[in-house]
Amino acid sequence: MLRSRLLSFVATFAVVAAGLVAASGSASAANLIANPGFETGSTSGWTCLGNNTVTRSPVHSGTYALATTSVGLGIGRCSQTVAVKPNTTYTVSVWVQGGPARLGIDLCCSISDTAAGYTKLSMPFVSGASQTSAELFVHGFYGAGTVYFDDVVLDGPGGVVLS
Repeated sequence: MLRSRLLSFVATFAVVAAGLVAASGSASAANLIANPGFETGSTSGWTCLGNNTVTRSPVHSGTYALATTSVGLGIGRCSQTVAVKPNTTYTVSVWVQGGPARLGIDLCCSISDTAAGYTKLSMPFVSGASQTSAELFVHGFYGAGTVYFDDVVLDGPGGVVLS
């Protein structure tokens, strides 16, 4: 009788513990970026400087994409600050056309490329030991003309929602 209760307790504990492990392991978000494909028809959710418009063509997917125009020493740049967890690995990516185009995380890292047709830029990003937010940015280089950005992704576990 005691053995039966003990086995029942152990089995119940194992099921509850497995559920807790499964729940804590599923914190990964599909995308932490607001308005990642500019499908609102605007740059809502983004902070933009310079000459930036939302266009219907060319797009990588959906209906809209961001067009940034860099003329002379001016740049078109859009950024978004997102909540992140400290010491955590994320992947940031964007589809770009034109260029040179740059994708980056302020105070960390960036990647750039030039593409005649839409090409995916992607890189890992590891947040710092006490970092709780990261500013992701996209822009064309000085004098690059018009560069198109679409389908921006910051993939990883979400942080605390920023106000």
